[in-house]
Amino acid sequence: MRAALLNVFKPVASAWLLFLIAMSVFSILKIDFTITDFIYRFQGNAWVWKDTLITQDVLHKGGKWLSLAMGLVTLLLLILSTVVTRLKAYRTPLLYLFSATLLSTLLVATIKHLVNMECPWDLVRYGGARDFIGLLSIRPSSMPASACFPAGHASAGYTWIALYFFFAAIRPTGDGQGLHWA
Repeated sequence: MRAALLNVFKPVASAWLLFLIAMSVFSILKIDFTITDFIYRFQGNAWVWKDTLITQDVLHKGGKWLSLAMGLVTLLLLILSTVVTRLKAYRTPLLYLFSATLLSTLLVATIKHLVNMECPWDLVRYGGARDFIGLLSIRPSSMPASACFPAGHASAGYTWIALYFFFAAIRPTGDGQGLHWA
């Protein structure tokens, strides 16, 4: 039992350790500011693309609606899998997919409201009115709340990585007979 627990704990601990090292390197080298500085300068020291049709409506709002629609389709298929015979074999993978995406979305929303991070365009460095307060720094109580981290549209993309595991559970067999359990 103890060996089995260690077999599970080691990769998880290793992944967290690598993540913390990577985040520390990012922080020490200020890689996020280097990338943001480049994008800001590329746009002529302004956020020219911030409110354009492609970034605001297509990518931001469209991505949000697409993710919501995919979640509703997943929920509908999960409900139908309780009554439609052809969908019963997909019930467990659909339950996983729905649960993973719902929990991921709720986790990101919770973190957004607990962690106050400004959007780049709000920072003095990029023409805004607020100073940068680091993720683990104490935020002055006089500073208004902000919810730019983690980015919702990026988080939605990561949420749907769960599709990989869904399709791995129902992968095609290559025999032309459709999807079957592995």
